Formats: sequence, C-alpha cells, structure tokens
Amino acid sequence: MSLAPSGLACGQVKILIPLASSMARPREELDRIDLEVLRLLQRNARIPHSKLAEKLKVPEATVKHRVHRLMERGVIKGFYTLLDPRKVGFPFSLIALIDTSPEDLDEIFNRIREMPEATHVFKLTGKYNVPLITAAR
Repeated sequence: MSLAPSGLACGQVKILIPLASSMARPREELDRIDLEVLRLLQRNARIPHSKLAEKLKVPEATVKHRVHRLMERGVIKGFYTLLDPRKVGFPFSLIALIDTSPEDLDEIFNRIREMPEATHVFKLTGKYNVPLITAAR
C-alpha cells in the first residue's frame, strides 16, 4: 500500500492517507479531489468553500458537493477546535502505559476514555495494553 506523500496534519500528529489507486476500499472511493479537500480542511477547517475551489481549480459547487458527501458518508466526522493545552492551563503531557488483564481491558478502556482529561486512549496487545495520553497541570 502506498501512502500520500504529504499526509494530513492532525494537531501535532501526522496522518498518512493511502492513495486512492493503491488500496481496496469496499465502502468509500476517494479520488484525488476528495483527498485534496481533506488535506486542505485538515490544515484549516474554516477555509471557505470558495477558497477551496480556487486552490483546487474546480467550481465552488463541486467543493460544496464533495464536502457534503464526505460528511454524509462519515469520512468527515466533524469540525473541531484544536486548543493549545499550555495556554488553557495544562503545561504538561502525560503518557501512561497500563497493564491490565484481558478480562478487565474493556471496562478500564471505557472508563479512561470517558475521562475529559484523556486526549488519546488506545487498546493494544502486548505487555501494556492501554496506553493513554493526557494533558496535566
């Protein structure tokens, strides 16, 4: 599988998107325009459709249709405000590696995921099966 060279930026995390021609997608077909719309929206979710159309050299109606379709199909799940944790009183990042029994994994994962302080929670296999990232004071 080849990945789009620039990927998408999500805060300080880089998300690489597989190129449309390189992966089997039983549900969603994303062409070059869709991927470019996603890339630009990741950089600035408030960019006007008119500016997207200008950058992509397509009609504004095409951009509106693409964004609406991507939202309708769940590719775009929402538009969010990315805060700087330091400027809102959380100057430290904490990474915790939790080792729990397989029987307790789902309960612990769900309890941590519901904590407003937990910014990233994952389920993994291996010694530590619940890594968590949170902002702290």
